[in-house]
Amino acid sequence: MEFFQEKAILTAIAIEIRSLSFYRSMSSKVDDIHTRRFFELLAVEEADQLNLFCKQYSGNDGKLVDILVKNNMYSYPYYCSMLNSVGCHTSESDALQIALKEEQACIDCYTEFMEEIQEPTIRDIFESILKEARKHCELISEEYMRLSGSTEHPDYDFCSMDILRT
Repeated sequence: MEFFQEKAILTAIAIEIRSLSFYRSMSSKVDDIHTRRFFELLAVEEADQLNLFCKQYSGNDGKLVDILVKNNMYSYPYYCSMLNSVGCHTSESDALQIALKEEQACIDCYTEFMEEIQEPTIRDIFESILKEARKHCELISEEYMRLSGSTEHPDYDFCSMDILRT
């Protein structure tokens, strides 16, 4: 595996761990049961994506990946501070806005990686996860509209994992 692809995958692992940590944290801090389930399901999706990237990583830092996953928190100091500052007084709407920014940052990063990655299997993984991240953005926006009282949101059930996989 070429150097760039290796580093892209390791970076993606870090991103997925951060997202997973955020969604798990938010699922325990929000009051709205619907939003709580939504964050729980997003966490499951992030864990699946993390697993895909971990399976592809073949670098010499195999032990590093194990440690990152085991500790469930590989973050830059800024991100750790941000995650810790999002406390139980954070509204569901604020948490959803942060989630939307997180997903958009992921999309931006993975899109740039896609421009450089030539290996078809790895490109396919990034493409698949980009599609899921875009769907997450749509669903986060819909949940935000539901919380804000907008009447223009579809009925959906977060008890079904299928909503996140379409």
